[in-house]
Amino acid sequence: MTRDLVWHYLQSECGEVAEAEAIVAAPKKLLPVVEQALRAYADRFAEESVHAGRGLYVVSDAAAPLSAALQFLRVVFEAKKIGICAIRADRTPTAAESRLALALPLFLVERMDFACDAVRDLVRKRADLARPIVLTSMQEPDAVTDAYLRRVFISTMRRIDAHTSPATPLSTIPSRTTHGSVPAESKHQ
Repeated sequence: MTRDLVWHYLQSECGEVAEAEAIVAAPKKLLPVVEQALRAYADRFAEESVHAGRGLYVVSDAAAPLSAALQFLRVVFEAKKIGICAIRADRTPTAAESRLALALPLFLVERMDFACDAVRDLVRKRADLARPIVLTSMQEPDAVTDAYLRRVFISTMRRIDAHTSPATPLSTIPSRTTHGSVPAESKHQ
């Protein structure tokens, strides 16, 4: 009963507040299809966080779209007043950042392909808690050498292509995959 009440609150009460908010402008380096997928994730965040803490794996062949995607998500989630902890993967987090990474509703990791051991450990702990993680990387999720992290990235995160190269196809997000990911389409399509 408690779960149903919480679910009702998240869908009804929080949804009305989110719809009343102003639309945040996306950075120019962010492709429209990527912006749409990120907005859809932010709009459905209550559902994503309740159902096994689903996250995003944003991959690109260039660093600029990855930075733009995380910056956009920061602004969108701050506008929704949802707490986030954002860190760079190449830097060892402080004790305070580590606590926030485990406690706040969303954990953002920039450039997981350069992650230090402390950040990899934080991602593992956060995944064990089934809390949402959004990370960016120039490395495909199935190319990660750590078997546990590869399984987490593939099974609990939706992959979003932010490639800039015309040789690399920008795929649209499928409505369902074998890994239980959720569609990136907005409610209005």
